[in-house]
Amino acid sequence: FIKPAPPKEIYMTTGGAAGAYTMFAARYKPILARYGIELVELPSDGAVDNLRRLMDPKERVDVGFVQGGLGIGTDAEGLVSLGSLYFEPLWVFHRSREPLDDLNSLRGKRIAVGGEGSGTRKLALDLLEAHEMTGAPTEIVPLGGLEAVAALAAGRIDAAMLVGPVNSGAVWTALHTPGVRLMTMSRADAYVRRHPYLTKLTLPRGTVDLVRNVPPMETTLVAPAATLVA
Repeated sequence: FIKPAPPKEIYMTTGGAAGAYTMFAARYKPILARYGIELVELPSDGAVDNLRRLMDPKERVDVGFVQGGLGIGTDAEGLVSLGSLYFEPLWVFHRSREPLDDLNSLRGKRIAVGGEGSGTRKLALDLLEAHEMTGAPTEIVPLGGLEAVAALAAGRIDAAMLVGPVNSGAVWTALHTPGVRLMTMSRADAYVRRHPYLTKLTLPRGTVDLVRNVPPMETTLVAPAATLVA
């Protein structure tokens, strides 16, 4: 006999409908089904919302995706990491005629930073606050994902900050949207030094799309890791 017996159901808090967390949760479902375990997906507002659910004993949640660094300064007693799964870079897209390499270049602009409860919003505001850009004249816009990309393409905002893997719907769409540029982070080393949960990454020219040369130049990014937390 095994005590306790393996569960017949596992409740996983995921993310938005078009987000990477939901996409990866869908991969777990058939794997667990082979062992007679049903994965119940619980959509959420994002990584911050997932961490809140996992920390709340009243929530019926067993496991969930959490963006690296969100647990710093919180009482996460009783939670365990099952491992870091992949890097989810911070992508800063903008509508500028010239390439940009510093967040200071967006001062006074309209910047989408993600919705409430998202890990994107937490990371974006942390970096913008370090640049003293969370207040006027800079306008913080609570848009994320595909909605933020659509607003950027339409010119309703000047920049959008997204967090996720390259194959997430929002990032992939933004990379292939005419008139939208990807910022390279010239001060990535400083961000990593100030925020140890971040890692500096290099995206070589043409990695995403060799035919269309996306990105058109070597690009430096910073990224937390997506972690599976129980």
